[in-house]
Amino acid sequence: MRFLLFVLAALFLGLGNADAAEPASEFVEGQVVDESGQPVAGVQVSFHWGANGSQPESEHELTTPEEIARYWGNVGEMVPAGEFAVTDQSGKFRLKRVVARRKTFMALTPDRKFGSLGLARDSQPLVLKLKPTHTVRGSLVCDARKEKLGWTAVQAVMPDPDHRQGERLVFCGSVHADFEFRLPPGAYELQSYGTFFELGQGIHAGTTKRDLVVDEKTPALVEQKPIALEVSPSIHLKLDGKWIPLSTFVGQELPPWSIGLAKGAAADVNIDSYRGRWTLVYFWSFTCGPCVNRGLPQLMAFNDAHPDGDHHAVVSFALDSDLKAPADIEAGLARLDKSYHGKRPGFPILVDRDSETLERYGIDVFPTIAIVDPKGKLAWVGHDLKEAIAKLTTEAGISPTAKE
Repeated sequence: MRFLLFVLAALFLGLGNADAAEPASEFVEGQVVDESGQPVAGVQVSFHWGANGSQPESEHELTTPEEIARYWGNVGEMVPAGEFAVTDQSGKFRLKRVVARRKTFMALTPDRKFGSLGLARDSQPLVLKLKPTHTVRGSLVCDARKEKLGWTAVQAVMPDPDHRQGERLVFCGSVHADFEFRLPPGAYELQSYGTFFELGQGIHAGTTKRDLVVDEKTPALVEQKPIALEVSPSIHLKLDGKWIPLSTFVGQELPPWSIGLAKGAAADVNIDSYRGRWTLVYFWSFTCGPCVNRGLPQLMAFNDAHPDGDHHAVVSFALDSDLKAPADIEAGLARLDKSYHGKRPGFPILVDRDSETLERYGIDVFPTIAIVDPKGKLAWVGHDLKEAIAKLTTEAGISPTAKE
């Protein structure tokens, strides 16, 4: 369980976000003042805030329910998470921006009663004016299932057109399905997530999103209606013992794909279309940081050096239900131009909009890579792209240096 807790929290906290590869190259400078314009000293400024107090241990060191409860306790106690700055006597601060793309940050007074949002658009110093903060709290439920929720998390996110998931500002984990944090006036999105730990497998309970606007007319205490987690069909299959993992199909022919959208391939393309060749199928999502930041560029480099030929092929499957048109795929890729240097994949991108392929193939981890033999049978499945490419190279007889 301790490893699973670490992985789930890491994914939800965005440790795999594509931005993580950006170098620490910038500082944000500014001044914090009160409503009368006077400088305020001792204000903490950070891009990321936690709402569980100080956490001395690492998540992967948790071994007992008591340690887990303590780690995710102190719900509502706001602390900077990661790099932060403290204003001096003149109210000035210099905040290190570890991720170059990060724009939104928050300043809070030591008593957390006043705060302000900052938006770093350029290198010009900013002036943040403190406003009274509001306590936002609530609980999570999962009415679709009778099982009790285990670990849950809610984060306040600033919507950002350049990031599909927005920019996380505050994170609150809990083992009691509750959350609480303090926020200055602003427009936020609450992103929620849960698991069923008592089942022994840490099965996902579901996710949901909710808009939240905090302004001067908002009460000091904002009691949220219980947030109902949306349970996907794949989660129901797992909880009912009907989930069939992809590894079960090794040595067997794979079921057909369900394709809602295709870029670089015919709309009716399917697994049978690749018979006669060794085929690498890369299952990923735009929400998977390691996929878009490392996996796809690595796969693009391999495909550039070894384009599809008579003996092998590469195809990718984006399991994103919100991709409705080819323009949505291009918009997603355009947001990643810094990682891709303006390039686009030379292999097809297929989209599973209704999650049918995800459920048929038993995929619950991104990325998942499958190697299919020329007879259409699954020969290998795993999550390490380098290992998958090595397998494909060997089986298809691809020269490490020369194009096929």
